[in-house]
Amino acid sequence: MKLRAIIGVVFFMVTGLTYAQTNMGIKGGLNFSTIHPEGNSNPDLRTGFNVGLLWHIPMGQGIAFQPEVMYSLQGAKLSNNEKLNLGYINAPFLLQVMVGRGFRLEAGPQLGFLISARTQSGNTLENVRQSYKTIDAALAVGFGFLGRAGLGFDARYNYGLSTINKSGGDVANRVFQVGLFYQFRH
Repeated sequence: MKLRAIIGVVFFMVTGLTYAQTNMGIKGGLNFSTIHPEGNSNPDLRTGFNVGLLWHIPMGQGIAFQPEVMYSLQGAKLSNNEKLNLGYINAPFLLQVMVGRGFRLEAGPQLGFLISARTQSGNTLENVRQSYKTIDAALAVGFGFLGRAGLGFDARYNYGLSTINKSGGDVANRVFQVGLFYQFRH
């Protein structure tokens, strides 16, 4: 049921936004993620990746709306060389302000849909999806630059607003992203 809801949201975004006055694009990059836990434990950063689609919709002089659909590999390095691997389909909804020539400031909410959760210790993988909530909410803040040829880069910080584990406590995602994108022109 949850997978059908995710597919429905993606289908709605793709079909609805392709008919709007929009520039579609592709993007990908690196994630540097951790989880912010309750207590004194301090997990290390885990390097992952993100890849997906964007729709840049101009809304007036220097303002745009940019929804995206991204696959994002997140998580953290835990104690004893154990890694937490969290796979999400993220949908950020960003308001962008264009400043200067090609520069953009952006902020907005992001919904994440958990599709996988595993711990890895050496060569041993364990499915821990049942320990994590299906939906994650975050606030995304960042900046980017778009060149005249349609190629650009961006950097973003996603601050998790919701608790992601089912066992209680305050455990939230924290992800810094850097990447490249290509925005097709009409």
